Amino acid sequence: MTRLKRNLISTFIVFNIAAVLIGVGRRNEADLTPVQKIFMPYLVWTRLLQHWELFVPAPRKYALKYHAEISFKDGTTKSWQRPYPPNWDFFERHLSYNFQKWDLAAGYLEQRDLLWRDLTDFLLRIYANDQNPPVSVTFIRSKAERQPPHEEGYVMHEDSELQWNDSVVFKYDVATKTFNGRTEP
Repeated sequence: MTRLKRNLISTFIVFNIAAVLIGVGRRNEADLTPVQKIFMPYLVWTRLLQHWELFVPAPRKYALKYHAEISFKDGTTKSWQRPYPPNWDFFERHLSYNFQKWDLAAGYLEQRDLLWRDLTDFLLRIYANDQNPPVSVTFIRSKAERQPPHEEGYVMHEDSELQWNDSVVFKYDVATKTFNGRTEP
């Protein structure tokens, strides 16, 4: 291997290490330093921007779940949510990363309005109906504070045991093609 190739490979490795070490860890784009803003497009494009939430020593102190309400021309509504896992034991829960990936993706939906169009298109495709077309899609976040463990020591709680508070992330109007009253991103 030539010296030039080795130097290019070494530079690429150092760049990736620097991008991960400097670029990740901040959640809001407003909190980014000018150096982190340089790495951000690369981290998003290569999917290295993970926030590493799965490995943090202090997990969130609240539970989140998301669902969408699809309203139809005749006034009826349907609710959509991704399937949630049952209360698994410790190892099953940690081996079920696909469910955790959705939670991370849903967090991106709150931060990056460019993803709203993809979710909306998916839901409009699922609920397409020529006789009764969808007129709006509302994406809702439900948040509940974590409860202390049960007396038996079991940590997980059923949804019905938690106090859920809803807030609208976005509302899409099909007729005007607007998100939250503004032209789609």
